[in-house]
Amino acid sequence: MARLRDVAARDDVEWVRVALHDDTQLDDADGDVIAESVLFATTLPTTELEEAVDIAWLHSDGIVESDESSLEDYTEVPAVPGHHRVVFLVWD
Repeated sequence: MARLRDVAARDDVEWVRVALHDDTQLDDADGDVIAESVLFATTLPTTELEEAVDIAWLHSDGIVESDESSLEDYTEVPAVPGHHRVVFLVWD
C-alpha cells in the first residue's frame, strides 16, 4: 500500500482507487483485501506508471487503458480533470 500512496502523492496523478474483487470479505480479522484492479487518474505515460508501481513485484499484468464503458461498473469514481486519463492496474 505504501507504493500506491507514493504514486498517489505525485503531481501527475490526480487520484488512485482500489477496486475490490467480488470475493473480498471486508470483515476479515486480518484486514486483508483482494483487489480486482487499481484505478489511476493520471497524465503519466503507461511505462512510467508501470515502473512507479513496480508491476513485476506486484505480479501484475500491467496497465490497461480505460474507456467510458469500462468505468460503468464502478461507483464513486471522482472527476477526471483536464488532460488526465483513467487507467487500470490489473491481474488476470
